[in-house]
Amino acid sequence: MQYLDLGSFIKEADLVITAEGSLDGQTPFGKVPAEVASRAKKTGKPVLAHLRMQSTKLPSCWPVRRKMPYA
Repeated sequence: MQYLDLGSFIKEADLVITAEGSLDGQTPFGKVPAEVASRAKKTGKPVLAHLRMQSTKLPSCWPVRRKMPYA
């Protein structure tokens, strides 16, 4: 992520979007969404994670179950 200069992208963003196949107990130990969220939190930016599945044991995650309409 240091090669991408992720910090400058986050700094300029209004919303940070990341993706992962599964958000689970392993996420805090090296998965990209955890690092992205951590960096975004330092700048006060909201984060949206697109996931295939999520562990139900993660209390800090709120699922969005509404489909977005096509523009």
